[in-house]
Amino acid sequence: MGRFYSDVVETALRYLYDDVCAGKGAECAEYLRQASEAGDGDASCILARCYGGSEFVWSGHNFPEDYGKFVKYLHLSVKQGSALGVLLAVRLDKYTDKLKREAPISEPQEAFRIVLQKAEAGEPFSQYMIGNAYFWRDFQDIEKKYQTSFADKAAYMAYVTENVLKCEAWFQRALQGGCHTVLNNLASFYKTGCDGIVKPQPARVKEVYLQEAQRGYPEALWHYADIIDDTDPKEALRLYEQAAQRGQLECWQIVGDAYMIGKLRQMDVDHAIACYEKAAQQVVDTRWKIGAVSQLGYIYCEGHRWGRVREGEKAFPYLQYAVMHGNKRRIGCLGKCYFYGWGTERDFEKARECFETADLYDPEVYYLHGLIYVQGLGVAEDIEKGVLLLKSTDNLPEAKEELKKYKKKFLGPWVRR
Repeated sequence: MGRFYSDVVETALRYLYDDVCAGKGAECAEYLRQASEAGDGDASCILARCYGGSEFVWSGHNFPEDYGKFVKYLHLSVKQGSALGVLLAVRLDKYTDKLKREAPISEPQEAFRIVLQKAEAGEPFSQYMIGNAYFWRDFQDIEKKYQTSFADKAAYMAYVTENVLKCEAWFQRALQGGCHTVLNNLASFYKTGCDGIVKPQPARVKEVYLQEAQRGYPEALWHYADIIDDTDPKEALRLYEQAAQRGQLECWQIVGDAYMIGKLRQMDVDHAIACYEKAAQQVVDTRWKIGAVSQLGYIYCEGHRWGRVREGEKAFPYLQYAVMHGNKRRIGCLGKCYFYGWGTERDFEKARECFETADLYDPEVYYLHGLIYVQGLGVAEDIEKGVLLLKSTDNLPEAKEELKKYKKKFLGPWVRR
């Protein structure tokens, strides 16, 4: 049995929040699931966090976000008597009267006392949870003290300030103990000043990220690189690459861009593709995954721009994903796939819809869009409209050749020669 929690939970906390680069996230989640089924409420709480996204667990574990499972295991943890579960439910306004009636720990004060005891004894994750209770002002719900509980606003603000300031020491202790998930909350405390209770301390933000970057924590490497990117781009790129290699999949997209455009590195499209493919392995649809997938689709579609063979069959699924997730810059390329039948059935109507909404200038898009109208491909023939599009191709040779097939009547419309 572990010192503070069960062996399974303590092992999971180690690999999920401390030794994150060991690559044991999925293994820990499975052990947590088994422990949860056996009645371990703390295991249920930590398992819930695994499904909650990067706010609750390091994104490098690559867990799928699943709100349904998140709520399911959080509620289960409370019903199984987990003090951690109660504090998390309070934090998320999910500690309902119905749930409270089913909980062995009926009052959040009791849950806070249990977790505080472990925190004071040196358990890092418990220190993080106590810090959160102060940082997010959950202490008001826990103690049931609100503005109406005080004689005046000044007394209330003194109470709030005194308690909110306690989060810093708890976060620092948790961080020193290896609970890296506290990092962003601590940085946020320094960056914003916590709702004006303390003044922003931007130097401390940089300091705390540097401290954890020097320890090799991937997310700290990433965020510290963000901070110094304008002033020391060469060092920032080195840190982005180091973070990516240590499992911060988002950073592969940043590194891929550097190789794609030759930023502080010799342009290397093949290496950029390899980086983008790693970024695309993210389970959650982050903006970095969308960006990487978009780049892959663009490279495979427009390979001739870099002396490569066009690989439309490969391009289509990437482009379709990118456009479905809001990347409008790739609509023209997706239209080409529909026009040529790359990776999908040829569909002139879908191609036309893509071309009509494309806002990135591409002579080939205007050429193909023009062909659709002058040849009546999936639409009523409209030579005049098609000719206008063909003329917008910046003298694309194929368009110039196509234009030879049409003439404009004197004071009349364009017609086929």
